[in-house]
Amino acid sequence: MTVLASALLRARAFTLAGVLLVALAGRARAECKPAVVIEGDAELAGALIGQLAAGGIATSPTAGCPAVQVWLEQRGEHVHLRVIDAYARSGERDVQDVATAAAIVASWTLQEVEARALPPADAAVHRVVRDGVAIALVSALAGDRRTWVGAGISTCFRFGPVCSGPGLRVERALGATGNGDRALSVRTTLDLPRRLGGFVVSPGATAGYHWLHVTTRQRDAMNQEMDVETTDRQLRAGAHVAVTHAWGDYLSLSADVGGELAFGRSQPQVEPRAALWLAIGVRIEVP
Repeated sequence: MTVLASALLRARAFTLAGVLLVALAGRARAECKPAVVIEGDAELAGALIGQLAAGGIATSPTAGCPAVQVWLEQRGEHVHLRVIDAYARSGERDVQDVATAAAIVASWTLQEVEARALPPADAAVHRVVRDGVAIALVSALAGDRRTWVGAGISTCFRFGPVCSGPGLRVERALGATGNGDRALSVRTTLDLPRRLGGFVVSPGATAGYHWLHVTTRQRDAMNQEMDVETTDRQLRAGAHVAVTHAWGDYLSLSADVGGELAFGRSQPQVEPRAALWLAIGVRIEVP
């Protein structure tokens, strides 16, 4: 009986301690008021602050208390809203006006977290881009100091925090002789998008196949000049940085700068074997 009584006393002590901890946690939680940190378009932010203040939601959080992070941006006729809560869950919406944005933000500040409502692991990743296709005009400075121009199409599909996809590019050298120096590239990119203000910056790596057809001026056995056409098949790898800025709901302006170097070739003597490029165009995102 003594052992049983001792066990019961210990159990009651642990239960009381648990109740006190819950009560203290509840009190601390009660002292934390709904709060929001707003960034982005200054005019939209000012309007949202007024809407939230009218509803009793602070825009300057108390130290030690959680706060919802909000980014606002004007995209055409819509307000683009990105919200991240204290549990690193994120969401993005295009809404008609600031009043609608305020209602959404308010719901995020007041929601309760339940185990069954927690998102999967990749939902905590800031989804700064959607799947999309980019179409661009290209200008490249090759290793032989000639300028190449062309056009390209590339894709990028989200896989957790990264974005990857294949692309195609066709180019032609300026001032080429003969049938014209031309190139065809099929490459894949692997990027890590990050939002910086109103821009999305995506550093990454490139790798792929490069088909190069060039004409060189040579002299024959009689010392007469002649054009010799050569085709080189290359494997190339490099790095690039793409920058996009939203222009409407599903359209972005895009700029991409990078460089590549050939490491596997069928005609090692043929130039160029490397290039730096700049591509400017638009990116169309999938809803």
